[in-house]
Amino acid sequence: MSDTQRKYGMMNALIKPAITLMAAASTETILYPIDSIKTWSQTTKRKPWVTNSLQHYNYVLKQAYQRGGLISFYHGLNLSVARNSLSTAAVLGFGKKVNTKLSYFTKIGVLTPALTKICSSFIVSMTANGMLVPVDFLKVRLQADGRKHQDVRRYSGAFNAGTEFVKRNGFAALYNGSAPMLLRSTVWWMSSIPAYNMTKTVVMHHMPTLNVNNDNDKKKSGESTYVHVIASFISGLTATTCSHPFDVMRVKLANQPVKNPIYNGMTDCFVKTVRKEGIIGLYKGFLPRYGRLGPWQLLFWCVYEKTLVFATGENFNWDE
Repeated sequence: MSDTQRKYGMMNALIKPAITLMAAASTETILYPIDSIKTWSQTTKRKPWVTNSLQHYNYVLKQAYQRGGLISFYHGLNLSVARNSLSTAAVLGFGKKVNTKLSYFTKIGVLTPALTKICSSFIVSMTANGMLVPVDFLKVRLQADGRKHQDVRRYSGAFNAGTEFVKRNGFAALYNGSAPMLLRSTVWWMSSIPAYNMTKTVVMHHMPTLNVNNDNDKKKSGESTYVHVIASFISGLTATTCSHPFDVMRVKLANQPVKNPIYNGMTDCFVKTVRKEGIIGLYKGFLPRYGRLGPWQLLFWCVYEKTLVFATGENFNWDE
């Protein structure tokens, strides 16, 4: 390998994570208020006079705005940006390498290509998000705290939330609700990336007319914006549907009292939620969550793909 090739390889290895971090951070910042609304809807008891979900969301939104103003919608943003940017960079960066290693099992017929992608996402997501559980835990508590009046809020920021919580409850308590959080993130990536990659392949193979436009990047990458939009929509809907029950349990476990908990773990939370609210209770807050994650997928993948093509001349593809 020549010095030029080695230098190009090193630059390429640095550019891709930087692009991932930039795309994830900017997307998260834009759409974070929707995530706050989702968390508030899951942690607020529905009033007796509320007859449908839209009334519940309207009540929660008005109450948060009246108490804390617009700034309440961004409470915990720094933690959310850190967690999502780092986990996305880890999954996309190391996921492809793990997928390449696992492709051996595809060659010998043990795994199908789809199962190889799912297993790769599972391994990397569990590892990355396992280290970020405390960050997500504190983010949820800051969001719930953000809808209160400023004079009765428990925390002034991320650092204060972490130190005060650990002082009162111990470091281990930061992992309360870690099982549904890990499962939510893992199921999200296990379904999101394979769905995105496979949808791109299907669209380009069966609907070639959608891949022909005036997009300048197409000449360089062979993929149009239409392909990325369709793949983003399918992957976002698939991943949100599969992972949402774990998100509901994660929020409930993270916001319950530490000393006198309502639920004794994820299984108990699942049973009590279904018994009291039915299966529909596991999809409480689905609309605002998809309202955030659907556009999140769209913005992230379009920004990521275009920036990646501009910087490296390549599109995202785990098959290569």
